[in-house]
Amino acid sequence: MHCVTVSDGWHLPASAKNGHQVQEGFLRYGFVLPIPGMNRKGLQQEAQRLRKHEVMWVKTIYAVFLIAAVAVTAAALTGCSAEKYGAGVDRNIPVLKVKDVYLDRNIVGKKVTLSGTISSQCGSNGCWFVLQDETGQIFINLAPRNMTVPPRMNKSAKVTGIVYPVQGELQVIAEGVEVR
Repeated sequence: MHCVTVSDGWHLPASAKNGHQVQEGFLRYGFVLPIPGMNRKGLQQEAQRLRKHEVMWVKTIYAVFLIAAVAVTAAALTGCSAEKYGAGVDRNIPVLKVKDVYLDRNIVGKKVTLSGTISSQCGSNGCWFVLQDETGQIFINLAPRNMTVPPRMNKSAKVTGIVYPVQGELQVIAEGVEVR
């Protein structure tokens, strides 16, 4: 079929030139859409109408993707925030490694902040957990402050609390916990 380009990829059959009636229809990306008895002006109007319809669909699809992107971003940002228990982590205290607590006996009775992973946890009501980093592990006691943490095994955590010896072992009495 011999065609003449109208605009935006729409093609008219050559027989539509000079207002002749078109029996073949018009092409859009290689597909013939039959429109019997329509002249060039009618085909141009139909092409414009279809182009507006396409633009509307593109805008609708764009809006749906935009809304979905905003929803996913909001969910991701919400998921990135820490769960806070107790007073939260004291940002004014530098984060120590677990080995520093064991090596520096002057730390006993002082407030520390530790960061690591929850490697084990109280199974009944979440009144304690073991915090592990790359240097070791330490018992975190939540019960003295009436705190509990729901099951969060293998989650990252930061803890601020006081270091105390209990039955010859050091532990942290937590004042605040953040879990990510």
